[in-house]
Amino acid sequence: MGEICKITYKLIHIPFYIPLLKAEATVIDFLNVKREREDLLRELATVRRYAVKEKLNLFLEENAIRTSAIPIAYSPLGVPTRIALNKGKESGIEYGDPVLQKGNLAGKITESMEGLSSFLTLLSDEMKVGVVDMRSGALGVLRGGLEPALLYIPEWADVKPGDTLATSGLGGVFPRGIPVGIISDTLPSEDPFYRNIRVKLFVDYYSAGSYTVRRK
Repeated sequence: MGEICKITYKLIHIPFYIPLLKAEATVIDFLNVKREREDLLRELATVRRYAVKEKLNLFLEENAIRTSAIPIAYSPLGVPTRIALNKGKESGIEYGDPVLQKGNLAGKITESMEGLSSFLTLLSDEMKVGVVDMRSGALGVLRGGLEPALLYIPEWADVKPGDTLATSGLGGVFPRGIPVGIISDTLPSEDPFYRNIRVKLFVDYYSAGSYTVRRK
């Protein structure tokens, strides 16, 4: 008699139990879809923020560029410490503007007049540029010349050959982040506190092409 009651109970409740299972599955599916939708909306918002940021950076970069100019004279001819360009004040070029070649630092404007300007190159001993090691964050000063060197780097600093150097932005002469060169090697130093470091520049003053002048 007890077994008959159990079977009867199951038969009576099965029709009610199956719809409940279906309803539960539907609710779970709905919650999963809702969760996936929220995740997609968050991802979309992130992508949009990134796109807006990229557009803003591009806008700022484009508006930082003054003009592109062609070299018309080198001084001296063999090792150009100064280069004259075919554009000047009429193109908005001003004293102190950074000069780039293919995005790399080439020098800074030291003279600007109508139809002509000139810039001091990194081959000049007069050129000093605050730089940062992009790998370690170590700060130093690039001294220009025939053998560009990285100055004021203590013995314990984390710098090594192959590290990329870019402008640090310190001092307000150059904007931060313009590529300058790489550390080529370290040499024995007479100074017990600072390392003797040589730098290979990215810019090639001996190749034909134009230079870009940007705002400070």
